[in-house]
Amino acid sequence: MKLKLTLVFAILMLAGLACNLGALAPAAPALPGPDEIATLVAATVQAGAGDSASPVATAPPAEAGVLPAALYFISDASGLPQVWRLAPDSVTLTQVTDEAEAVEGFAVSPGVGEIAYIVQNQIFTVLPDGSARALIVDGGSPAETDQYFLYEKINDLAWSPDGLTLAYGRGGLNLYSILEGTSQQVLANESRDVGSGLVVADRLFYPDAWSPDGSRLLVRIGYYEGSTYGVWTSASGAFTQLQSRYNACCFYSWSLDSARLWVASPYIGMVDPGLWRFDAASGAETELLPSQNPDGTLNFASFPLELGSDLLYFFANTPDFPNGDVPLTLVRAPQGDINARTILRPETWLLRDLLWAADGRLAIGVQMDPGSTNYPYGTLVLILTDGSPVRPLANSAYAPQWGP
Repeated sequence: MKLKLTLVFAILMLAGLACNLGALAPAAPALPGPDEIATLVAATVQAGAGDSASPVATAPPAEAGVLPAALYFISDASGLPQVWRLAPDSVTLTQVTDEAEAVEGFAVSPGVGEIAYIVQNQIFTVLPDGSARALIVDGGSPAETDQYFLYEKINDLAWSPDGLTLAYGRGGLNLYSILEGTSQQVLANESRDVGSGLVVADRLFYPDAWSPDGSRLLVRIGYYEGSTYGVWTSASGAFTQLQSRYNACCFYSWSLDSARLWVASPYIGMVDPGLWRFDAASGAETELLPSQNPDGTLNFASFPLELGSDLLYFFANTPDFPNGDVPLTLVRAPQGDINARTILRPETWLLRDLLWAADGRLAIGVQMDPGSTNYPYGTLVLILTDGSPVRPLANSAYAPQWGP
């Protein structure tokens, strides 16, 4: 059965909301270019257990603790997408899951590091060493129907900071209690049958990220012609949609005190570029970088991180409407004067995803390999904000997360 336009759009939106195809574009001799990284990756793939290939790209051995924690990600190096773990030494790699079907998404608990992951519309948990595999949510068999995609398909996972609650999307926003072993739906998807077999998605809810104190959850809202964000508050059960003049998109982070959200967009077309701050309680918007300046130039931003009184983010200003994605530069600026930027690295970047260390000293970027059609996979690269050389960590990878 063909999916109706509404559902096709929703699926594409989910796949592309927080992503950016791209490659690392060198602008300094110390940085290996994308072809060099791709060559290094291809030449250093090691053999794993059995006939599986390891997705690690072995750069010169790093000292223990180069990463702030273990790094988890999805790779298809063993044939099917599975969860892998890269130790803090940035070299030792272990395949965590070994499912007969593709792992479609995962989340790592901040507590004991229990990993929840989606396979065939079911949620399983497993410990970091791959043991204690358990089924906790069964969403029913996958199907090519409106009912399935709107109300039965499991999408997205997010652990609460205390590791006691797992949020997931299935017909709305659901919370699974680890202690009770039960799920509760707190927001229900909304749709309309407008006739002629067309079902319109009014609001579909997917969990994104808990606030640092666990009191709030950022929720992505999908609908017929776009998406935006809202905040669900655990104490009251209240849900507040962000009051954006545009559709809030595409990369976000919480403030350290859980009171604000930073949202940045490096895209233009279906969404607008810029940088905004939102009050988590009211949803009120503060525009920090407008999409277009009075002089007509355009502002692009991505991957904001609050660091004390400053903000780290990637930035570019262009005089014209770009033809394709815009390369961005890593900068640091005071929150009180977001335009007082200091450039932290000289390169420009086109990254699909980025995972910050909490202290801002480094980030893990997902670089799409030149000429690759293996979407959404790319090379994980270690980016240090002190300007040290970039180093590839693993290839054929995406969706990096920290864990124990």
